[in-house]
Amino acid sequence: MTHTKYAAVLINTEMQTMDGFACAECIREYERLRCERVPIIGVRTGSGAVGKKLCVERGMDDVLVKPYSGEELRQSLLRWAYQWCNPNAKLVEHPLVFGLHPFVN
Repeated sequence: MTHTKYAAVLINTEMQTMDGFACAECIREYERLRCERVPIIGVRTGSGAVGKKLCVERGMDDVLVKPYSGEELRQSLLRWAYQWCNPNAKLVEHPLVFGLHPFVN
């Protein structure tokens, strides 16, 4: 089995075929075995502190509430994924990569 590293994972918390919270917990358990960590950004309907608290308690780092804007997604990725891509990389403003580019030093 190959191992692919991701800068971030977006998980819909209200998927019909799978529990998004259980998925996040499985990712966290896998990470504990490998001593790694990837930012998980939950995507859900409805706002409120209770929803965000539940997502964080179940292993997610951040939450986007549907419908969210491209700018909200960009800010969340900058906050969580950028540091995992390459902490020494320069920020590149490009709409196709939401300001993230791990190959620019």
